[in-house]
Amino acid sequence: MTPKTLIDSRVLAAFRESMEDFKAGRYSGPFDTAEQATASLKKIAGARRASNTSRTASSHRAENL
Repeated sequence: MTPKTLIDSRVLAAFRESMEDFKAGRYSGPFDTAEQATASLKKIAGARRASNTSRTASSHRAENL
């Protein structure tokens, strides 16, 4: 079993990190509908996939040399 104090410290650390992101403007919403929230998540995921694709393609090219 994990001690409660260890779990509490992890939760507190995650909360602090989340608040730093919020203060820096790295958040989405609020949304009026679930469809708007879903569209936002898909947009973010698509942007991440696009940036990962270019890195992945470069590393595949380097491996094949």
